[in-house]
Amino acid sequence: MGGAWHPLRIRTDWLRETGIPHLKEIAERENRLVPDLCPRIRLYITDQPLPNDKRVAGEGDLDQVHRDLSELEE
Repeated sequence: MGGAWHPLRIRTDWLRETGIPHLKEIAERENRLVPDLCPRIRLYITDQPLPNDKRVAGEGDLDQVHRDLSELEE
């Protein structure tokens, strides 16, 4: 049986502010452990930064992608 959450096309701010808190609420309500986080990321590197409000994790210039990965590592 799988024990991880594999969200798709996520924004890191949404994950931090909404996704993970909601997941913790569900786990607590169901008397279960919070599952491991294993986000699915489609890497798309651009020459220029993409608007942060329009992109998902793994998209943008190298600095943006690096920040995404650092945030997800936390």
